[in-house]
Amino acid sequence: MTEPTLAYLFRETRLNLDPTSPTSTIQFKLLGSSSFSQARSQHVQKQTIDTADEAIDQSEQGFAEHHLADEASVFFRRESSSPRCISWRLLRSRTVLQLQVVDLTQKKGAEQEIRFTLRFCFPAAIRPFGIAFAELEEQDAFNIFALTVDKELYTLTIHKNFFISQSVTDSRLGDWCKIYTHPALTYRLPYRIFAVQYQEVLISLHDGGILRLEQVVKDGGWIWKDFIYAPGEGGWGASIRGLIPWRDHTTALFEDINLEPTTSAAISASPEGDHLFTVSLNYMLRIRDHKTGEVCAQVDLLSQEDAETRSNTRQLMGPYQRSLLQIVKPEFVRDGDLYYVVTYSPKDHQFKFWGVRDPGEAVNGIYDIHPTLKLVPPVDQLLDTSVWNLEEFYLRPKPLLQSTELWIRARVGATSQVFCLKFSLFDDDDFLQMTWKSNWTAVDGGSMGANTLKSMPQYPSLEAVVSFAHHADSITENALNFIFYPDRFTFATIESALYRYRTGLALPSSKTQYPLEPSKVPLKQRVCEAVAGKVSLRSHTSDERGGTDYGSYHTKVAEQWIVFAGLIIELHRRRTEVLSLAFDETIGLPWISLADYISPIRRCNEIETIQLNAEVLSHGEEALEAGPIVRSLQDRESVFVGCFLSAASAFRQQLPAPVKHTISVLASVEAFQDPFLTLNKRIENFYDRCALAEYITDDQHSTLLGSFDTIGGTTELNNDLFRRALGKLDSDTEGHEHDLSLMAYGERALIRGAQETYESGCGVLIDLLVLAVVMAMEFDENDLPNNFVPSEIFVEIMNRLREYELLRYLGSTTRIEPPPKERHSSISRSHRDSDAIHRRAEELHLPTVTLLWSIFIGDWKNISVPQGPDIPTSSLLTYWIRNWALGPDLTGNYDEIVEGIMGNLLVHRDFDLAVNFVPFLSSSPWPMYLKARLSLEQGRLVEAARAFKKAGFGLSRISKNKSPPGAEPVKDVELWDHQELLAPHEVHYFNEGNAGLYYQHIADLFERTRPQAWTYVAEFSRMALWHFDQKRFMRKEAESVNRLFTALIKTARWEEAYSTLGRFEKPDLANTSFSAHLESDTSGPTPSKARISSSSDSNSQYWHIVYAFRISRSDFRGAAEALWEWLDRLRASSRRADVGAPREQEIISRVFLLLINALACVQPEQAWLLAEAEGSKRPPGFAAPGLALGMKGKVASERRILTLEDVRAEYAMWLDRVAAVEQGRFAFVEGERDGDGDVSML
Repeated sequence: MTEPTLAYLFRETRLNLDPTSPTSTIQFKLLGSSSFSQARSQHVQKQTIDTADEAIDQSEQGFAEHHLADEASVFFRRESSSPRCISWRLLRSRTVLQLQVVDLTQKKGAEQEIRFTLRFCFPAAIRPFGIAFAELEEQDAFNIFALTVDKELYTLTIHKNFFISQSVTDSRLGDWCKIYTHPALTYRLPYRIFAVQYQEVLISLHDGGILRLEQVVKDGGWIWKDFIYAPGEGGWGASIRGLIPWRDHTTALFEDINLEPTTSAAISASPEGDHLFTVSLNYMLRIRDHKTGEVCAQVDLLSQEDAETRSNTRQLMGPYQRSLLQIVKPEFVRDGDLYYVVTYSPKDHQFKFWGVRDPGEAVNGIYDIHPTLKLVPPVDQLLDTSVWNLEEFYLRPKPLLQSTELWIRARVGATSQVFCLKFSLFDDDDFLQMTWKSNWTAVDGGSMGANTLKSMPQYPSLEAVVSFAHHADSITENALNFIFYPDRFTFATIESALYRYRTGLALPSSKTQYPLEPSKVPLKQRVCEAVAGKVSLRSHTSDERGGTDYGSYHTKVAEQWIVFAGLIIELHRRRTEVLSLAFDETIGLPWISLADYISPIRRCNEIETIQLNAEVLSHGEEALEAGPIVRSLQDRESVFVGCFLSAASAFRQQLPAPVKHTISVLASVEAFQDPFLTLNKRIENFYDRCALAEYITDDQHSTLLGSFDTIGGTTELNNDLFRRALGKLDSDTEGHEHDLSLMAYGERALIRGAQETYESGCGVLIDLLVLAVVMAMEFDENDLPNNFVPSEIFVEIMNRLREYELLRYLGSTTRIEPPPKERHSSISRSHRDSDAIHRRAEELHLPTVTLLWSIFIGDWKNISVPQGPDIPTSSLLTYWIRNWALGPDLTGNYDEIVEGIMGNLLVHRDFDLAVNFVPFLSSSPWPMYLKARLSLEQGRLVEAARAFKKAGFGLSRISKNKSPPGAEPVKDVELWDHQELLAPHEVHYFNEGNAGLYYQHIADLFERTRPQAWTYVAEFSRMALWHFDQKRFMRKEAESVNRLFTALIKTARWEEAYSTLGRFEKPDLANTSFSAHLESDTSGPTPSKARISSSSDSNSQYWHIVYAFRISRSDFRGAAEALWEWLDRLRASSRRADVGAPREQEIISRVFLLLINALACVQPEQAWLLAEAEGSKRPPGFAAPGLALGMKGKVASERRILTLEDVRAEYAMWLDRVAAVEQGRFAFVEGERDGDGDVSML
């Protein structure tokens, strides 16, 4: 018989167990029995844990205690309950029980927001196998039974609202927590606990007995009523002997307990509840009466030979075996059977299937369905090992046990592997034996395995130095992209690795380096400062030329990133330790619980099946006989395409890692470039840039030719085969609408599955691209089929690669999910502070999500469900992932979708992301407008203006789309602007057939978005006026004239502003506007803005402008008048301050000099000015009214004439006063003088 082939048909979807927000974890502190009686009427001690702060500077031991579970699994509630799937984990040396809701979906109309993660802190550790769950019948709640090492039995009644509302948990401790201590447990030690129902618990005792506890009503409350079942062999005498320390028989050591051979390792109740089935450590299956505990029947699980050996050696099974027994009752059973029992014997790895006809009958009540068969999973052959252990199993029965699924989890050393077998129990012996030999399928660990991550091209390595052409920024950027890829590593993992890295290099911890609030400093920034900051550029100097050795520097940087990534992978490997396998019978979905992951198992899609089983498919015709693989693919044609894809993948994998990385990068760049070369030239150029001729050896070329012999040789490599392979990347939509809505872990599963879909799809496309290019450049014409046209295939692959690269970018890029907000103008929010947005996001605990989730998660509700009865969720999950991930119709609506994404980024002000997204946009008018809006928001005004002009023609012409008769016309821009970037009133500026409206809109954008961009406001206002040639735009024209005039005044283009006055409809209005602007901005010393404050600094810029303006027009006396007014204000300010500040003294001196120079520039007889008479009273800092323009009707104050000599004399007096103050010769009373003429004030 041939060796079994390992076929990977299922895949894990590993999901992080992070809480929904950093502050959504509620921690309860439970008390022991000694303190519980006084505190049961009090409120429980609880607190909200901030997991973000908790993770900072966490050592490896602290990381393990807080995040790595000692034991974990999933409890499934009945179908009508919500939530249904409860992930439970034991942390901190089994003293903390953590509960999380991990449902993927819930019914529409009954949606509930699951907000909280619950932690229960026990005063003592929970015993191994010491926790059990049971569903309440009359309430939407469940019981948790936890047995601690102090032998205290806790009963926690958890209502569903514990996960929804924090106020529910404010109830008294005694309302939902009870503690019970049984006196017998002090000398009869507990081994395992089993929950039969919410009111009944069975505890297996070390002496072979069973303690049954049942809750009964007494005095208006619940109490435990106890029953103790005697051991199965030897009766009570054996039980008493088990209490004596000395013994002359074999026992099994469990923790610090010696277990008797009759100790029950598995207990399960019959479907009717009348009998209990137990499996003891000595391989005996017993049937007990549920009420009395009497043994009704027993069966030896070992074969006759093994039983004789056991009687001589007294062999026992290991006490840590998790699964030994399962009772199933399918929808239909064989005549005479009531139900069936499945047992597993660890000694020989054998499964037994028992039919139960009468559990109370000692002889014929139970029978072996296949007594002559030895049904053993061929794990040793599948994993190529001789030592393995089956830890868990689950049988999913079907009617009459036809097409029944058996799921097992086997462990080989530190490796845990899940297998599945589909079989019919009542097949004949030969066929069933063959099925057990060759029909096993395996579960792939997915993309989150430690070894898988290390094999990725993005993983930091020394080869990256070559791949990135010695560019340190690229090396660092690549490492950061790998480490901070969405949901790849938890923040706690990176924080702990950072702490270890800092400790190992004697660097200060995060809390030491950032003592105030280290959690406020982005983790990425702290990682960069620690890793990249360790390598100094100055320390890498070349000895020969004395210059910097950049190659050595880049290598050192790469080495540091390798060290840091290695620390993360080491912690991540501990997170991926498999702890248990559970099966959700209601929806047909298996789950794997890991140390710090939860993973639903889904069926692989066709591309994943081909990639995971490439080695088998590479054998061609032999693959057609690999039963499970062939049955998992659609048809024989899919197998043929699979062989082709496997050969293409194997060829590319032979290339060196740097070459593969270069090919991936160049392929991505080529997919988004506007073609300016012929197709054949593009193929040749791609071939040369990848340097494929240097790395493809003759042996590889021959191997490639030979690999296609399995599909008929290279003559089969035609365009049709390439297109059939590309067709496997499409999704098939079928079925009907569903009534489900996604929950948090359903969304996580979609994102994880989508990311894996994009990665596998890009891998297939690059495989086909390399093959097509190599065939076009290196194959002889005789080796190619006539209908192979490489240029056509090249274009099709590039178009598809462009779509997948876009989706991959969306799945790998994150942003803070914007909160719901009201719709407002696109320009009224232009200057919102992005930092303020992030601060508000932190206050609201808004999640960081991928762009794919943020923009497209709402599309999931429109996905159809396939037709067919009893489709398991393991298949539905794959269907949902693939159809949602590939849901956007990029082939037909690529530009429309890309433009919508860009608009979304602009609306939510994610400008950094928008910059990276620009390469995805085309050069059509609306994308060009979006680019311009981005440039405008970022202050790149020249680029913005250029892009706005390019988009002008296309956005101003009349719409081409036709509206139905009688319907409101729809403009092109309304079809393009899906994200409502434009406010409703702004839509009217587009598609009107006149570019003037469009340019008026652009001028308005510049005016409101960038208040200092008056040059561009004037430019676009002038362009708008140039296009306004119709009477219906008269009102718009007036608006543009006013805006143009204002912009020209703001930019001091006075002549152009004056010439613009002629376009005002009312000349009086024009004169008034111009006079007001002249008075406000150019007339001298008394404008309103200068009178707002008396501070010498606040208006200095204004006086500089007035002085410069008058000097530029040779108005020296006007400039001198403005300077004298400024000087007067400065001296008034100095007097109010009692003593002139040094800075003000310097300014006054400079103004004096400017004033003297201005008067010296005119003829001597003209070197004078009018100034306010000395002693004239006016508010300090206000200008003389007579010097202002437009002061008609005012009576001027008394004035005096100041000549150039007078000004020089004033300057000399000022210098004397400054010197007197510096020498301290001034009076303390205003106006007082001494004999030397010193003055009291300046």
